[in-house]
This record gives sequence, C-alpha cells and structure tokens, in this order.
Amino acid sequence: MTAKSFIRGVVLVLAGLAAGIGIDRVLLVRVPQARPSPDLGDSPAGSPVAGDETPDSRPVVSPRKGPAERRPPPGPPSEPSTRPSPLSLEEAAAALRKAAAEPNRASRCGAMDEIGRKVDLRDLPETLELAEGIEHAPAKFCFLRGVLSSLASLDPAAAAEHVLRLLPARESDSILPHIAAQWVRQDADAAFAWSKALPESWGKKEAQRALIRELAQTNLQEAARLAGSLPEGPARRAALSTLAYEWSERDPLAAVAWAKSLPENSEGREVLRSLLPKWATIDPGAAAAYTQSIARGSAHGPIVGAVAEVWASLDPAAALAWVRSLPASQGRTSAFQNVISVLLGSDPKAAAAVVLELPAGSSRIAACEQVAVQWAEVDPEGAIAWAKSLPPGHAQSTALSSVARRLAASDPAAAVDLALSLAVADSRNSALAAVAAEWADSDPARASAWAKGLPAGPTRDAAFAQIAPRWAETDPRGVFAYAQSLPRGDRRSNFLSILSSQWAATDPTDALAWASTLPEGDERGLVLTNILTGGLAQHSPHEAAEAVQRLLSGEAQENAARSIVSAWAVSEPSAAADWAAGFPEGAAQENAFHSIAAQWAQYDADGAGGWLSRLPHGNSRDAAVGAFVDAVQETQPQNAAVWAETISDPNRRIPRLESVGRHWLVIDPPAAREWIAGSSLSGEQKKSLLEEGK
Repeated sequence: MTAKSFIRGVVLVLAGLAAGIGIDRVLLVRVPQARPSPDLGDSPAGSPVAGDETPDSRPVVSPRKGPAERRPPPGPPSEPSTRPSPLSLEEAAAALRKAAAEPNRASRCGAMDEIGRKVDLRDLPETLELAEGIEHAPAKFCFLRGVLSSLASLDPAAAAEHVLRLLPARESDSILPHIAAQWVRQDADAAFAWSKALPESWGKKEAQRALIRELAQTNLQEAARLAGSLPEGPARRAALSTLAYEWSERDPLAAVAWAKSLPENSEGREVLRSLLPKWATIDPGAAAAYTQSIARGSAHGPIVGAVAEVWASLDPAAALAWVRSLPASQGRTSAFQNVISVLLGSDPKAAAAVVLELPAGSSRIAACEQVAVQWAEVDPEGAIAWAKSLPPGHAQSTALSSVARRLAASDPAAAVDLALSLAVADSRNSALAAVAAEWADSDPARASAWAKGLPAGPTRDAAFAQIAPRWAETDPRGVFAYAQSLPRGDRRSNFLSILSSQWAATDPTDALAWASTLPEGDERGLVLTNILTGGLAQHSPHEAAEAVQRLLSGEAQENAARSIVSAWAVSEPSAAADWAAGFPEGAAQENAFHSIAAQWAQYDADGAGGWLSRLPHGNSRDAAVGAFVDAVQETQPQNAAVWAETISDPNRRIPRLESVGRHWLVIDPPAAREWIAGSSLSGEQKKSLLEEGK
C-alpha cells in the first residue's frame, strides 16, 4: 500500500498546549494525497456560535505548491549508513500527531524538528508536501527546519536552494550555519559565493563564521584568504575573529603573525587584541609590551588586565613587577585586581600584601572583600589579623564584615564578636544580619535566642529579618508571636507579610486556622490575603474561594479574589469561570474574566471559545474576548479576527483588530490583506495597517 492510498482524505486536527505567553496551538496535518483534501472552510476552533455576526472563515494557511524539488543523491553504497532508518510518510504523519500533543512549546518544536531530521528524503517533493499540510506555521517551520538540516548533510546545495523559499528569516537563520558548514567541506568557493549572496541578517553572519570555522580545521591559509575576501563590515569582523580563535588554538604565534599582517586599521587591531591572552601564554613579555601601544579607552583596561592575569598564572613575580611599572590608569588597576585574584588561589597572604597598592576607592574595597572571604576559608585568624591591620575606613569594615560572615557557620559566637567590633553602624548592622542568616541556617533556635537578647533597635530588627524565615520553618507560631510584639508600623507589617507567605507555602491549612483567630484589623486582612493567595489558592482553589468570601471584605476581598481566579484558571478554568460569574459587574469581574480567558486559551481554545459564546455582552465579556484574542492571534489569526469583531466597545475592538492584522501579515500576507479589506476598520486604519505590512 502506498503512502498516498494509506492516508487519502485524512485530515488530522492536532491541538497542543503552549508555553510562554500562552498561545493556543492548532495543527492540521495532511499527508500528500491524490485527490483534493476535504473542505477546511468550517469555522475555526473556538469561534462564536451560530447567530453571532462574524466574517466567513478561511483556512489559517492556504496550501501552496513549490517548484519542482531536487532529490538528494543517494550515499555511496559501499559505506554503511550512520543515519537511523528513515521514517516513511505514514510514520512521519503519526509522529507529527504525537508531537502536537506535547504541552510544552519548546519540547513540541524540538519533536517536530527531530521528525524532520528522520523523515525519508528519497522523495523530497512529497516530504515538502507533507510539510505544507501543517497549517500551524510555527510547527511547520520546526518540521521544515529538521528536514532541511537533514538535507544539508546529504546535499547542502539543495538545502541552500530551498531554505530561503520555505522558511521565514527567523527560522532560516538557525540552519544557515549548518548548511554552510556542510557545503564548505565539498566546495569552499561555491559555499562562500552562496553566503555572500544571502540577504543581510544574523544568519548570514553566522553562516560565514561557520564556513571559516569549518575550513580552518583543515586549511588555515585558505580560511584566511576567504575571510579576507568578505566585504568590510560586521560579518567580516566576525569571520576574522572566528579564524583568530581557531588559529590560536593550533599555533598562537603563527596566529599573531597573521594578525600583524592584517591592515593597520580598527579591524586588524581588534583581531590582534583578541589573540593577546593566547599570545601571553607563549610570550607574556611581548604581549604585555604590545598592550602599551593600544590607545587608552574603554577597551584598554580589560586588555591589560587579561594579559596580567595570564602572566600571573605563569610567573606571579614577573607579572607583578610589570604591573607596578605601568603608569596610573584603569589598565593598571585592572591588572592589579587580576594579579590579586590569581595570587589568592595559592597564597592569600601574598595577595593581601598587594591590596594596598590599589588606589583608594571602590577597587580597593572590592579587593579587600575578596581577600578576606578567601583567606578566612583557610586561615580565619590570619584573615582577622590582616583585616584589623588595615587603615580604619570602609575597606577595613568591609574586610572584617566579610570575615565575620565566613566565620558564622563554624563559630557563630566569634563571628558575632567580630561584627560587634565594627565601628561603622551600617557595617556593623549589615555584618550582624549576615551572621544571623548563616547561624539560622545551622541552628535557628540558638540564633533566635541570641537575637532576642540584643537591645531593641535596628540591629535586632536586621538580625531577626534574617533569622525569622528559618525560625518559621520549625516554629511558625513562635515567630509570629515575636512579630506581633514589635511596635506597629511598616517594619512589623512587612515582617508579617513575609512570614505569612512562607507559612502558607508549607502548610496553608494550619496557617489559615491560626490567622482566622487574629483580631479584626489591617494586619488580619494582610495575613489572610497572603495565606489565601500565596498558598491555599495553589493547593485548593475551591477552599480559598470559599474562605475569601467568608473571611475578607472590601478591597482586600477583591484583590484576593483576583489572585485566586488567576491560580484557579490554570487547573480548572471552567470552575473558576463559574465562580467569577457570581461577581458583580465591574472591575473585579472584568479582571477575573480577563485572567480566565488568557489562561484557558493557552491550551483549550475550543473550551474557552464555548465559554465566551455564552457570556452576555458587556464590559466583562469584552475583557475576556480581548484576552482570548491576544492569546491566539499569533497562531490562529483568523480565529482571533472573528472574535475581535465581536467586542462591543470600539475603544477595545479597534486596537485588537489592528493587532490581529499585524500578526496575520507576518504569517500569511495575502490572507491578511484580504481580511483587512473586509474588516470593520476605517479606511484610514486599513491603509495605515497595510502600509506597516509592506
């Protein structure tokens, strides 16, 4: 039985769930057939029921025939194939059906791509006809990308012939480098000529880089010749940079010699600079000397620093002597910082001795912190003595604070004493908070007992802010009792908000039972809202919905209801919709309906459309329809257009119609222009929209 007779007349409607912004995916797969396919002119999934005033429906993407396709040549019969057994058209269709059911958009696209790579390419026209039956454009592009990637391995010239015709720029860009890399192995000049003729894009630049990278594996001189033949611009610079890297991996000094032969312009200098780290591994003195010929500017500091780092890893004393000889500049500072970083790995004491050679300011402070942290790991007493020997000021406070944080896990009492010795109040409070956090991780009970003994004030507040989340994991009622003992104000409210959200995430039922006993007031509303929306709505939206009506009122109830609807709509949109229908007409119901439609349309446009068709006209319905249109317009523009026309409020309808038009013009310009001409937009709006699409 042939592929055509096996599946003649079959139309497969495959619905997938989307990720990201949540766009409904509807995929029609038609296997190539001898007779015309069945009429696909029925209303799109989720469109309004009979009786609504809607335009006629059209297929989302009209089938089109391409020119005669070239079949890839068969591989040499004497060589065993490394490719897996190819998929027949029937097998590919079945696999596409399964892939479309994958709820994750990235996984779905990956599966489509993999099917394309495995499908039998001995009859390329029928394979491409199979692709034409995939009416969901992004899914089609994923499948075609796989087909063309596979074709590129067999016949890159044929893949190059088809790629720009079959795929939009964004999709073709991703496989142009693969085609280039395959083709250059067979005919470098032809591949380069093709790459130069490509339209300017990211894909063209990456294809040329791939050509250079692949050719450099076997013929560096030829790669240099072809890279130099490219016209000046970003693509040439990228190709030269790629060649410099590949060459330096094999022979750094030869790569430097080649780079020096390039014209003395910004392009040549850029290539030579990119080789400096490799050059420094072979001849650090020469590389260091070259850095001084580079004009001072934003790039100078990192270049000098990179050479200093490489040299310090080879010969710290020589690198340090060179850095000390440099004139004061950002490059010298960057070099000192990198030498210190290298020294820290083997000799923290030597690194500490260099720190004060940095100019006073942020660079010295950052270096003091770095030295303190790493030295304290291996020798806490030595790190403390060094930090105390520093001149009083911000750098010393930073170093002592850093050592205290490191000590907290192993010796919290010593860490506290060290933090309390800091003279600057901000540094002291910051250090104590950091110590408290570390201590609470290992022993929250002792840490909280210590914090309770601190005098009331900012220091104790800062410490408890770090301890409380860990304390709440073992004794939530105890930590809440402490929070309620604080003076009323923003600090206490913030504390209660953080703690209630955490408790709700671990045990929402227990948290709700405790919060229900609180006296009436703002704090009770704050805590209940956090528990209901932060934890209970995720675990049991039904229970959260009942509790919000029983325990809250006014603005707090509205805010909580909105959050519950959003969470509920993910798992049970129909139940969430029934609950929201009981809200009074107004902002609360509009927001709820908008959230439900946006979530529902992500994975079930039919169900969402059925719900929309039963809603009475009004602002709440308009909000829901608007959210539905936003969700499906990228992949079902016709469906989105049908629904957008039913929005009552022109201030909401017109922007939605224009948005649908813009998206449709990208996916299927002829169909989009036809729809725009017949839409309810004004003549001026139609003209403006069509101009944008040119």
